[in-house]
Amino acid sequence: MARKQVKDKERPIATWAEAEAAMAEYAIAQTRIEREEAAYNHDEQKRRERMTEAHAPLRTEMEAIEQGMKKFCMTNRADFGGKQSKELGHGTVSFRVGNPKVDKVKGFTFEAVLDLLKGAPDRVRRMFIRTKEELNREAVLANDAVAGDPDADPESYISPAVMLKEYKLFVTQDETFGIEIKKAVETV
Repeated sequence: MARKQVKDKERPIATWAEAEAAMAEYAIAQTRIEREEAAYNHDEQKRRERMTEAHAPLRTEMEAIEQGMKKFCMTNRADFGGKQSKELGHGTVSFRVGNPKVDKVKGFTFEAVLDLLKGAPDRVRRMFIRTKEELNREAVLANDAVAGDPDADPESYISPAVMLKEYKLFVTQDETFGIEIKKAVETV
């Protein structure tokens, strides 16, 4: 199926009077969209509430069946024949082994475990403690802010030219255009 190409559309605006009229049209369109989306979301929420309420007894019954099936299958695990699952007429029951995960002794935090590992021999520390190095972007931004200050000590920062030439870093800042309509009542 061929894709239809959409060309960029732009309404030419030549005067502030035309800009004011366009802003009014924009505000009316945005308000209509918001009103219709709110009505749609309200109706959708009501449908979800009705569905949740109608299905609550069924979900409660399913949970009870699941607990009974789990207890039965655990008691009769030998009938699985060494497999993790057993096919039944209307579905499959199974036991799955989760992925291994690191846990700690109750009463200890991972920070406390890390402190214990820091006191371990070098070999153990190298095996189990990871050191992460990353660029300190906040420091680069702070350096750039100081570089524009005429009262700044040149020894306390690196010039933008050196940052670019030696370290291939520079600071950019984008400017974006936006439209914000005025409303009688602002929503939170």
